[in-house]
Amino acid sequence: MGVNIVEHEGVSYSHPASFIMIGTMNPEEGELRPQLEDRFGLCVEIRGERETADRMEVVRRRQRFLDDPQLFRSSFEPEQQGLRRDILEARRLLPHVTVDDATLELVARIAVELGVCGHRADIATCQAARALAALEGKPDVGEDHIRDAAEMALLHRLRKTPFDNQIKDLERLDRIIERKGKLIDLPFQDNLATSFAAGETTTAASDEAASPPAAKMQERRAEAASKEFEIPSLQGLAAKAVRMGAGKRNSTTTETNSGRKVGHRLPRPDETVGAGNLAVDATLRAAANRTAGTAKPFSIQKEDLRTTIRRRKVGNLILFIVDASASMGCNERIEATKTVVNLLLVDAYQKRDRVGLISFRDEDAQLVLNPTSSVQLANLRIKDLATGGATPLNHGLAMALLVAKRELRRDPDMSPLLVLITDGHGNVGYASQNPLRESLELADKIREQHLSSVVFDTSIDISRIKAGRAVPSHARRIADAMGADYYHLSKLQPQEIIDRLEKHL
Repeated sequence: MGVNIVEHEGVSYSHPASFIMIGTMNPEEGELRPQLEDRFGLCVEIRGERETADRMEVVRRRQRFLDDPQLFRSSFEPEQQGLRRDILEARRLLPHVTVDDATLELVARIAVELGVCGHRADIATCQAARALAALEGKPDVGEDHIRDAAEMALLHRLRKTPFDNQIKDLERLDRIIERKGKLIDLPFQDNLATSFAAGETTTAASDEAASPPAAKMQERRAEAASKEFEIPSLQGLAAKAVRMGAGKRNSTTTETNSGRKVGHRLPRPDETVGAGNLAVDATLRAAANRTAGTAKPFSIQKEDLRTTIRRRKVGNLILFIVDASASMGCNERIEATKTVVNLLLVDAYQKRDRVGLISFRDEDAQLVLNPTSSVQLANLRIKDLATGGATPLNHGLAMALLVAKRELRRDPDMSPLLVLITDGHGNVGYASQNPLRESLELADKIREQHLSSVVFDTSIDISRIKAGRAVPSHARRIADAMGADYYHLSKLQPQEIIDRLEKHL
């Protein structure tokens, strides 16, 4: 039996409740913060069926359900009743299921060797293993129960950083259980000084005396080399180093119902004050002040209403607009951009930022990576970026403006940052026949939307002489029109870009 607590504006109510929380999410939408993910006891992955016959059966069952839902449900009623009886019997048996010390030690060693933080994984594994044993009608927890329970309890806890490999960790889980959690005895080199104490002599007898220990030692080395030894995981230290800066970057005042209450204000004349944004305490004080010292009974009028001011943490949207045309010396710069995106995604995973990537080449622009904080999805999308062709710079700017406005509609409190990497040599128009003038007009529209932006100019010369005076590069002119910070990079170095972007994040 648990407790359900409801709190709102200083009013708290609690009552006993028996419930199980089950959550679902799409990994492509990003990951949960580790401290929230750890609160879930068990986790399972659900994938679509890969076999043709199974997929056909899914379609058949769906159609049967649509044709007659009641008949479809009744066809599974015997199985449901049998499962219900098994669960009720397992609940009756559960208090009598035991976990001996050897099994408990196995669970603890699994957690230690896999580098699991905290103790919730151990507790969840033992509880789930007892439930599995009870469901099978067995009074003791066995290794099979531990294996099945550990996979569910550890699946979401093993990946401490975005790049950790869950599959390898689960393979290590099998090996740990096979050796029953016992530590591996690594062979140590024999002490040669003892074996060859008489090695200073040059007699044949001393040589013959020294040879058997040497042969034995070679045999032991060969035997040790033939064995497969498990290398302890070193992910723990790296994970701790990466996760030190967890938490969103910025905080902003918001008119939504989410966030920490920091004050109150008078509602606007056209604003409707709902239960979610009503500042109850401030409203009561205003009504009390209005009726104080009068014979009027206490009442709340429209002029007494106050609206809550809330502040919540928000992440950034970092949207790359990358020139992938032939004029950029494509391969080197594209690889550098991939490196930058991956580096930022590690940081985005901690700060709950999102990273997107627009690539433009040939005749149009492509949203290669829709804004995401999922490292797995990003690696999949940017693995093979096409390069070469003309330079449709204006298409990239137009798409960046559309994507940024779309994301702001979804989350008005978000802080977008546009990062343009180009040499500025656009030669394909978006909606006109003058691509140079159009690029400045699009840049000005980005500025009108108050979108923060940075331009990295990769052209060889940052200015040229025309009519006796220096004319800035077109990338510099775009940066000025966007109101963007401008940096010239003759060589696209990933770390230099990261260093430049740090002050904008």
